[in-house]
Parts: sequence; C-alpha cells; structure tokens
Amino acid sequence: MEARISRLETDVSEIKGVLARLEPAIIGMVEEQRAFRQELTTIREEQRSIREELTTVREEQRVIREEQRVIREELTAIREEQREQRREMSEFRKEMLEMRKDIARIDSKLSYLDGRVTHLPTLWQIIPAMLALNAGTVGVAAFLVAMFR
Repeated sequence: MEARISRLETDVSEIKGVLARLEPAIIGMVEEQRAFRQELTTIREEQRSIREELTTVREEQRVIREEQRVIREELTAIREEQREQRREMSEFRKEMLEMRKDIARIDSKLSYLDGRVTHLPTLWQIIPAMLALNAGTVGVAAFLVAMFR
C-alpha cells in the first residue's frame, strides 16, 4: 500500500508539475478568450450600429424614391404643358399666317383703291362740272318746254 501511496504521491507531484507548467498557458487562453469575447461584443455593437445605419439609409432611399416619383410626375405634367403650349403656338402661327394673308389682301385692295382715288377728280373739278350739268339739264328742259308749247 505504501508503494501505491508513494506512487500516487509521485503522480500527484507530476500532475502538479504539469499543472504548474499548463497554468500560464491556461491563464493565457482564458485571457485570450476574454479578449475574444470583448472583441465579439465590440463586433456585435458595430453590427447593431451598421444595421441601424442600414435602416436609416433604406429609409432615406425610400424618401428619395418618393421624391423622384413626385419629380417624375411633375416633369410629366411640365412636358404635357409644353406640348399643349407648342400646339397653341402652332395654332397661333397658323392664325398669324392667315392674318398676314388677310393683311396682304387688304393691302392689295387698299393699294388698288388708293390708285383709283388718286385719279378721282378734286372738288374744284367736280363743282364746275356739276354746275355745267345742271345748266345743261335746265337748258334741255327749257328747250323741251318751248318745243311742246
């Protein structure tokens, strides 16, 4: 039994020696594990922060898409308004062309009439002619009256 006890004591001493040699390694591993846990906690916090930022970015993207949709609708309305204005301008140009044609016709008629008016006799030329015509008419009337008497 003593041999056995002695052997156990030897085994215990060897185990203590091994433990003494392993203790710094175990302590180092425990410290590494703590450091890894701390790093993992830091990484999880960073992930949470990144997720929050991602949520914020997605919300901003949603707002931007909505603004883009509104802008596209406004652009569509502006383009439609421009088309309508172009149509109105086209109609206006057609009306202006017609008016120019009418003005040209009126100018032509006015030029023709102006040319005729310049050839009309003046009032000083008309009065003696009218007096002569009246005198001639009176003379013919007097002649006819004398002839029938």
